[in-house]
Amino acid sequence: MYGAPAYYGGAAPPMHTAAQLRAHLTDIERDMADVERRMAEEMARLRNKKEAILQSLAAIVYPVLTLPPEIISEIFLHYVHGRPSGHPPRLTRICSSWRAIAISTPGLWNRLHAESENWDAQKLSRRFQMWLPRAGGLPHLLAPLSSLKTLKLELEGFFDGPITAFLDAPMLRDVSLIGSGLTLTRVLLPWTQLTAIKLSRHCVDEALAILAQTSSLERLSFSLQPWVPDAPAQPPVTLPYLRRLVLYDDDITLLDRLTLPALEQLEVYEMSEAYSVLLEAFFERSQCAIRSLTLIQASFTDAFECFWSLPSIIELNLHLCEWSREELNYLFKRIFPDEKLRGLETLQIKQSEFDIDLRVMTMTVARRWCGVEGTAKLNTLRLSVDHSGGAHNTVRAAPVTFPEWEAQGLDIETTNLPEWTTEDINAYLVSTVAFFCRSL
Repeated sequence: MYGAPAYYGGAAPPMHTAAQLRAHLTDIERDMADVERRMAEEMARLRNKKEAILQSLAAIVYPVLTLPPEIISEIFLHYVHGRPSGHPPRLTRICSSWRAIAISTPGLWNRLHAESENWDAQKLSRRFQMWLPRAGGLPHLLAPLSSLKTLKLELEGFFDGPITAFLDAPMLRDVSLIGSGLTLTRVLLPWTQLTAIKLSRHCVDEALAILAQTSSLERLSFSLQPWVPDAPAQPPVTLPYLRRLVLYDDDITLLDRLTLPALEQLEVYEMSEAYSVLLEAFFERSQCAIRSLTLIQASFTDAFECFWSLPSIIELNLHLCEWSREELNYLFKRIFPDEKLRGLETLQIKQSEFDIDLRVMTMTVARRWCGVEGTAKLNTLRLSVDHSGGAHNTVRAAPVTFPEWEAQGLDIETTNLPEWTTEDINAYLVSTVAFFCRSL
């Protein structure tokens, strides 16, 4: 039994008051019923409006949805494999049609990317369980990792424990170990079978300890750690099959402790003055025949001392060296008469600014293209400017001579170069070039 309301002092309300309250309650219930009726009518109206909009949307034909599934599948492959942010599960959340295509495209699921913070075994296990069935008939990454060919580990934070998950991977050939958080000696891999390694931000002695185990290595890229941790000193290493070496900074310690008799391609970033002496000793020690040399941000003097001592060069690439007009002119003047570069077939130059005497360049190209006994033909010439937000101009130089050479097979490309004026291309220049072409 409910007690009497407090505003009646605990006593029962008068009869006429109770009747009024019951009448008021009836009015409230009637109002509530009226509100519920109007709400039901409004909800029905909104549902009908929503259904009409959904029908209108369903009637819209999006051009991308008219593409055949195999075309959409190919687009998905480019999206996933062509950018770091490409993530296959995202494609399954757009619409049912795309979801079906994504799940039925095995190529989307043949790579699994795991961030270091997600190395939890249970999380990886759940991801594998989702990934592997969708990979269809493609080789699966199962333990042991029998089909793993390429591995990239990147870690900036400190990681103390050993990494042993990839030790049993018989097909593994290409490995990238990036970041100061990775201690190379704690990464256990089948080193002897690897043919390509990229080591970024590691110390030289740690790298040498690993390279001593890579007897089959053919390609090596190395970037020095800014700070050098304590590591036992390692003896020099000989890599008998290494054909390509990329050094990403001006530290010369690693090169000074390597012997590479099969080296054919050398790429050096930020070449320092000490390189010239070191390279001479390295080439003498290795007795290698460099076929392709790429120098990035190298001074004119250092670069000349380097490639002028390599008569075996067939391809020379100079990127962002920022040479002056006089230095570029000197380069082209020396390309033809100097016996040191008689084998040169490909020349590529890329600078933020490009200023050269067109007459010197054109006459040199004419001589090297026409060919002289004992001198290789210059088959490829690429000149380009790396602008920093400036306007990009297309070269209009030598409209008479260059197309003629291109028609005969010369692969010449000039992109983003400042426009040369017609004053540079006069009758004397054209006749001079024609003379060289006829006489050679």
